[in-house]
Amino acid sequence: MAELHFFFGTLCHLPLLERVLGRPVEARAAHLPGHEARVALDARGEELSFPMLVPGRAGVPGLVAEIAPAEVPRLDFYEAGYHAGP
Repeated sequence: MAELHFFFGTLCHLPLLERVLGRPVEARAAHLPGHEARVALDARGEELSFPMLVPGRAGVPGLVAEIAPAEVPRLDFYEAGYHAGP
């Protein structure tokens, strides 16, 4: 049974989300209140980590789409690239 998933950041680019999942995706615009997207930065302003949601007032724009449990490993594989490092 598919579940609704909220996407923000790079996966809001529908062609990329479809590539990661390997299928066409029906998604709709969404807004997640009570959160903000943040990235840790070093002293030079270089990103140290991948974007993550933290509590905040601004809210986060994104997409909502139905994803089957069997597709979650594909999303995990894509997100693992943020952890690989140089």
